[in-house]
This record gives sequence, C-alpha cells and structure tokens, in this order.
Amino acid sequence: MRPPGSGSATSASLKVSRQVQRVNGGAIDVRPPKYGSERVVFLAEGLVNVLAEHVSTHGTTGQDRWLFAGDGDDPPHQNTVGCWWRKTLRDAGLSGIKLHDLRQFYASGLIAAGCDVVTVQRSLGHAKAITTLNTYAHLWPTAEDRTRKAAERSCQRRSASRLGPSPRRRQVRVSEPHPQIAGLHRRVASCTARVARQSAQVDGGGSRPR
Repeated sequence: MRPPGSGSATSASLKVSRQVQRVNGGAIDVRPPKYGSERVVFLAEGLVNVLAEHVSTHGTTGQDRWLFAGDGDDPPHQNTVGCWWRKTLRDAGLSGIKLHDLRQFYASGLIAAGCDVVTVQRSLGHAKAITTLNTYAHLWPTAEDRTRKAAERSCQRRSASRLGPSPRRRQVRVSEPHPQIAGLHRRVASCTARVARQSAQVDGGGSRPR
C-alpha cells in the first residue's frame, strides 16, 4: 500500500491500480491487479485519520514510500503480514479469523447498508457482477424479505394513524382547558367563594356553624 500513485488516499478514496507480487528468489514485482480489478475504494473518514496518524508516527519507507515496511526498503512479505495478523488476533483474544475474512466483512457491511450489486462489485474489484452475486447473493434481502418489511411499515403507519397524535401533542392539547372544564372550574370557584363568605358571616355573628 503506497500513498502516491497506486495508493493515493486523497479525497477519502483509494485508487487501486497496482499490487505487489513475489517472483523467483523473493524479489518484488509491482504489477497491475489480476483480472483487470483496478478500482477506486471510498474510504471512511475514520480510516483516513488512522492512516494519517500512522504516517505521522512512523513515516514511510524507502524511495517508494511504503506505508508498511518489510526488509530494507521493500514492502513486507506476505508471510510477514500473516505473522502480524496472527499476533493481532492473539493480542485481541480472538482465533479462527483469516485476514481474507476482513474483505468479506467489508462486503457484507456494504450490502447491509443497502448498496447495490454494482457498487459492491466495484468496491471489491470483481470483473463481473456475476462473481459478486455468486459469492454474496445470500446476503442480499430476498423479495420475501422486502415484502415483509414493506408490510410491516404499512402496519406501523396504520397503527400510528389509529392511535392519533403522539403523547406529546396530546399533552399539549390537555394543557389547554376544554370550554366545559373551564366552565366547571368557574362554577367551583364561585361556590367556594360563596361558602367562604357565609362562613365569615357566621363567624362574625358569634355563633359556630353546626
């Protein structure tokens, strides 16, 4: 992975146009990805921040400015990457997770977020959409799933309309006195005042009410 050229993380995207292959003797060969899988991957802002922090802390290696260094100025060997991954799993208390599973996790996340087949295909670098469907078709919602969700939304809207306004709106309306209730309040207040006057008169006359 390289910041310039094939790995330029600009505008929250990563252009994949080359990859590292090992040839006889362990030498590296930087070549286009297999099966014409050049692509642009849109990066999450959080990932861009992590990469920026990595470069700020560790810098880059060699004239080609590799983000992750191997022997000398070369990128790490795939066996080295595998060793790093297994150590990461041990430190996290995990097991049974392959590095390639991260790619499948990414694909399933795109599908769960509602991305269509073509979007997932381009993000993964599949030459044909049929490859994406053959691998991940079971993760897309079926027609039955969409029908159930549509029916559920319809029922929820119907229930909401039958229940009337929300509790907050009902509370606002209740706080405004109904005309009949307001009239009752006035009558109660009038009776209370009349009783008070009568009690004052009785007390003033020197006799106690029975």
